[in-house]
Amino acid sequence: MIMFSKVQKPIIAMLYLPAGIDHQNHLGLNESFCAILSDLEKIHQAGFDGICLENEKDSPYKVEAEAHDISFYTLLTRKIVENSDLPIGFNYLLNDPKTSLAIAKVCEASFVRSDYFVDQMIRESDERVMDVYPNDVRTYRKKIKADNIKFYADVQVKHAKLIKQRPLLESVNESIEFGADGVIVSGSWTGKAPDLSDLMMLKEKNLSVPVIVGSGFNTENASTILPLCDEVIVGTAILDKDGHVNLERAKALMNRVNELRS
Repeated sequence: MIMFSKVQKPIIAMLYLPAGIDHQNHLGLNESFCAILSDLEKIHQAGFDGICLENEKDSPYKVEAEAHDISFYTLLTRKIVENSDLPIGFNYLLNDPKTSLAIAKVCEASFVRSDYFVDQMIRESDERVMDVYPNDVRTYRKKIKADNIKFYADVQVKHAKLIKQRPLLESVNESIEFGADGVIVSGSWTGKAPDLSDLMMLKEKNLSVPVIVGSGFNTENASTILPLCDEVIVGTAILDKDGHVNLERAKALMNRVNELRS
């Protein structure tokens, strides 16, 4: 499945899904639908190339989804897929790539994102150890016949520290070995761009999968970062503090990207 065959340097917008049904900030189903469709319309108006859905508003996050989470986020994801012609991705936080794959498969989405895939790390906020099972994920992906769902894996993801230090390229190569269709490189924190030296190093390796910038991309650094990557996932630069899309900033970002593409 080729998601962006006619797009140069695709830009994927984050869309934060409303909190789940057991969360104190849950909106109810109808209001949740209204919220996501409002953000979806802004993403369409701004001209993004794809969308990544995430349960960002579920903080504090569970490591793995419960049955009611899967039901709720399946409904929301399907609603977005039915109302958009763009490639849609899903990422369940904190780290449940099997749930992400299952929801994407059932909803006919295009890709998933996994924050922790091959790197065992400690989250800086709560010192939680994030275990990884890439072979189990690969086996499950085959079991549910989800090879048509692109798997985007973060490498040495933000908000966490490696338990055992190793080169970034080692994490990248292991991710590809276990079936990643793209590797996401981010800065150390939300809104912080990756080190340019890391992007340059990976570009020189001419990898078999796209290198995706996963944080810190904005109108000011677009001309520097865009030549060093294949795709971008953007959130902070286009979102208000409440996590909803800011149409003015979203349009400004895509206007800048289109200038650089021309």
